Amino acid sequence: MEKFRRLEAIAASLPLANVDTDVIIRVDRCARTPRAELGRYAFEALRYVPDGSENPDFVLNREPWRRARILVCGENFGCGSSREMAVWAIAGDGHTLSRRALLRRHLLRNCLQNGVLAIRLPASTVARLHALAARAGDRDPDRGPRAAVDPHRRGRGNFLRGRAARAPNAP
Repeated sequence: MEKFRRLEAIAASLPLANVDTDVIIRVDRCARTPRAELGRYAFEALRYVPDGSENPDFVLNREPWRRARILVCGENFGCGSSREMAVWAIAGDGHTLSRRALLRRHLLRNCLQNGVLAIRLPASTVARLHALAARAGDRDPDRGPRAAVDPHRRGRGNFLRGRAARAPNAP
């Protein structure tokens, strides 16, 4: 596994509470999909409408967030079963997680074991990041709302348009 150093990338706001592992990856995809292909099914229930076309209201289906590598997630993201394939799907889709609180410790452990950095931030910081990610993308759709994640700076990194967000020592 490659050592995580620093990531500067487009950030997408996914403020939904209680997104469980069944929403991250459907159970039937886990049984018959090779690990390397799970990323394309990440958030499938949210990304697509019943006829199979993209849901235009889902943030990761719109520019610039389609290219996001950082997800700012809502409360209790990753609840549900301890499905390691949910982390594989997130990683395969190219994302790092920044979230308010992850009450399910098994998903956090799975993230760390599979190279997905999950950062716990205070609720006020996450609310500000959600707002900044949405506004920044609306103002600059070609470039997108940028965020920097640098775990070695221990909370002194800048997030979204140069605004500081202090994080406790990760994770």
